[in-house]
Amino acid sequence: MRKFNLQYSCFTLLLTSLFSFSLNVLHCDASSISLSIDSEDEIVGYASGLAMSFSAVSEEDMTKINLQFNGKALSVHIGSGAREGEIYIEGYSIDNGAVATFTTDDFNALESLLLEIAISDNYIGRMFVSTLNLLHGWPGNLPLFVLMNKSVIISLPGNYLPLILDRSVLDFPPFVIDICDDYGKPHDGWYFTFFLLFPIKVNEVRETVGGEECIGRCGGGCMGERFLENWHNLYTQDCFNHDMCCEEQGLLHWECNIIFLLCIDDAFSFSIDCEQAYDSTTTSSTTTTVKFARF
Repeated sequence: MRKFNLQYSCFTLLLTSLFSFSLNVLHCDASSISLSIDSEDEIVGYASGLAMSFSAVSEEDMTKINLQFNGKALSVHIGSGAREGEIYIEGYSIDNGAVATFTTDDFNALESLLLEIAISDNYIGRMFVSTLNLLHGWPGNLPLFVLMNKSVIISLPGNYLPLILDRSVLDFPPFVIDICDDYGKPHDGWYFTFFLLFPIKVNEVRETVGGEECIGRCGGGCMGERFLENWHNLYTQDCFNHDMCCEEQGLLHWECNIIFLLCIDDAFSFSIDCEQAYDSTTTSSTTTTVKFARF
């Protein structure tokens, strides 16, 4: 009996150690993130637990954000003022320069940084954290390449073949529609069925906004965007439509990836903050796992 207890105790200790190791891999300690600059127009930092460097700078009408981790380099440029609506996203392999896609390790690293970083709640801080939130919800099979403005979106939605999408076909001004008032209520959405990249059918759906899976929230899962003293949650029509497509077609379906492209500018809509969506049970680091990632 004592021998059994000893073996059981060793086995328990081994499991505990492995579990703790897994948590440390997934979530770096806040002390491992250092910010050498955190000002009104520039951010520079390094997450040693993730071997990730990051920076953000505002120059005239463009905010430029760069991240480097897991053998990938990412650049995200977001326009404002006279260049509002312009967004440029590129991620490539440092080894060979090829356009990259995200892996599970990449998503874990982005989630860790989102959960642990404490950054000033100013314009550039929101741009930076919103970029992390956008990338954390990025479809795993969608190449990291997007050029967009208010008229057109250029991307590589499947098989690395370029797509030039006329926004007037699928998306109409206002491009960002706030659905916060419908949080907790049934809401109408839609997604398209395509033939050779041409929409041939509008599929109408009705679902409750929010809930345990945070339907309609812009970002992966239910994890809100963290600043020093508050969380920021966006619920928009495009993100709702994308969630409905994922439920019907599957998270990585190429048709849903096209709808995801329409969600990108929603991620930077700071005028929307669904205060009624705030719930400590959905912003806790222990409850970020849902049935499938959403944007």
